Amino acid sequence: MRVFAVIVVLFLVGAILDLALLVYIASQTSAVVVALWILGAALLGSWLMKRQGRRAWRAVREAVNAGQLPAKEAIAALLIYVGGLALMFPGPLSDVVGLLLMVPLVRRAAAGGVAWMFMRRVPMPMPPSGHTIRVDSDRDPTARPAPGKVIEGTVAEPDR
Repeated sequence: MRVFAVIVVLFLVGAILDLALLVYIASQTSAVVVALWILGAALLGSWLMKRQGRRAWRAVREAVNAGQLPAKEAIAALLIYVGGLALMFPGPLSDVVGLLLMVPLVRRAAAGGVAWMFMRRVPMPMPPSGHTIRVDSDRDPTARPAPGKVIEGTVAEPDR
């Protein structure tokens, strides 16, 4: 809940700063320049979101088809859509954030941060410290058990 509150506050502060910057730019140039900027950024955002979003979802599908968990690919796709939406949101600050999220290097770093925050908050089941869980070799390791079923196996004690 705390992360959500921080995101809402950042969004509101960003919107207020964007509005103030738009008013300042309009006072220094003209309303036509600001209107063209907003329109151009929105068109650029929708085009980039469509173009890079297709690539990102293709990477998600390829990872799923390869039997891998597409966590990195899904986060990258989400950040592409966030970047595109930020470009569509009127204001120079949101445009900068949107453009930065469209740069693959920046997006990879942001995806790493999102994954790190997610992993901190979601408990992952792990075997007891110092133990290894082995599934019996005569079973298909890719087969998933039905809900409520028990996977037979052994817990191996580490050599001490």
